[in-house]
Amino acid sequence: TSMTTKIFDSCYHVPAGSKGKVFAKQDKDCVYPVGFDPVWYLSSQEIIYLNSFKMKISVIFGVGQMLIGYCLKGFNAVYFRHWVELFAEVATQILLLAALFGFMDYLIITKWLTDWDAVTKGTNEVAPAIIQAMITMFIQGGVKKPNDVQADLIPNQ
Repeated sequence: TSMTTKIFDSCYHVPAGSKGKVFAKQDKDCVYPVGFDPVWYLSSQEIIYLNSFKMKISVIFGVGQMLIGYCLKGFNAVYFRHWVELFAEVATQILLLAALFGFMDYLIITKWLTDWDAVTKGTNEVAPAIIQAMITMFIQGGVKKPNDVQADLIPNQ
C-alpha cells in the first residue's frame, strides 16, 4: 500500500502497539475532512477497504473519460459532416454508456452516501453489492428473490 500523509488529526486515539484492535471514535460526530483517516492503515481490513475504494473510483473516472472520448468523436463527426456516424455510432454509444455504466456510477455514489447501519437496523439485511445488483438487473429483470438479504439500493427495488 501507499504511505499515509497525516494532514489532519485522526478521529481515533490508538495507543502504541495496538495494531488490529477496534477502537471507538474520540467523538461520535468526528469525520475526517479529506481522504482516509490514517488509522485505516493500522486496520486488518486495510487492503480490502482501500482496494474496494480504488476500484469504485476507477470506474467513475473511467466512465467520465469514456464520455469525454465519445463527445470528442461526436464533435469530429459534426466537423466533418458525418451525420450517419453521429447518429448511428456516437449517439448509441453515449446512450449505452449512460444507461449501463452511468447507472453503475449512480449505484456506487448512492452506496457511498447512504448510512447502511441506519437503513438495515432491526432487519437481517446487509448493504447491497453493486455487482450483484447489475447482474440481477439483466438476468432477473431487476426483480429480487424473496429471501434476498441485501437491502434495496433504490426504494421499492
